[in-house]
Amino acid sequence: MSFASFISENRWQKSAALLLAALIWLTVNAELSRGGAPSRTRLFLNIPVGQLDSSGTGTNRFRVSPTVVNVKVEGRPETLQLLRPDELEVYVTVSSGEARAQFLGRVQVRAPGVRSAEAIPEEVQVERVP
Repeated sequence: MSFASFISENRWQKSAALLLAALIWLTVNAELSRGGAPSRTRLFLNIPVGQLDSSGTGTNRFRVSPTVVNVKVEGRPETLQLLRPDELEVYVTVSSGEARAQFLGRVQVRAPGVRSAEAIPEEVQVERVP
């Protein structure tokens, strides 16, 4: 079979197969770039903000304002449905050696099995207790 006959025979079937292959590739590529499985978001309200000393232990030497934040998590629907508010770790890292009496601390959130978690507001006012 010559190259010319290979190209000219069954042209419509070859074109349809090529188009179908391109559509499958585009679909798979788009799904992989989105992160695969579908994700949802869930909002947890009024989650208390803890304090974590830079040494990794809890501390009560600082006052945090506001004392509660809202937490938005993103992940698989079945994971979010089972997630309980008490499983969220929400804290601000402070240092016993902090020289400033007041500063803004970034709120950290850990949530098991989720793609992302963020606190609202992202920062809280931290004040040293006299």
